[in-house]
Amino acid sequence: MDEDKDAATKNNDCQKKAAELGFDLTKQFLTLAFAGIAFVVGLSFNTPGSVSSLLFWAVITTFGLSAVLGLFFLMHGVSLLSVEKTYNIYASSLRFLATFQIVLIIRHRLACPNFGCAPNQAECSNGK
Repeated sequence: MDEDKDAATKNNDCQKKAAELGFDLTKQFLTLAFAGIAFVVGLSFNTPGSVSSLLFWAVITTFGLSAVLGLFFLMHGVSLLSVEKTYNIYASSLRFLATFQIVLIIRHRLACPNFGCAPNQAECSNGK
């Protein structure tokens, strides 16, 4: 009987650590998304014309969707904790939200590899 209780406690501890790690990682992606939005908006206001409107809206859309998905992940995870009293972050809905959030960030990074460079690519390649 004690062995079953110890195994259940150990399993619960492992699930709790996994949930904490998942929530912390989501918070980091949220920070990255909000920082990307703030950077591009600040850059476009400080130096108009430095960011094309296509890049501006691509960043706002991609990082905005990533932030929304991250918030949904956190809200759904808290719901699982409070309603079902479980730390199961491997639920299919949570896995979908987390995967889609990561894919959005990677997609943006691949679509805009020179993000942060000046419009004149010669300046970027010379290290200016």
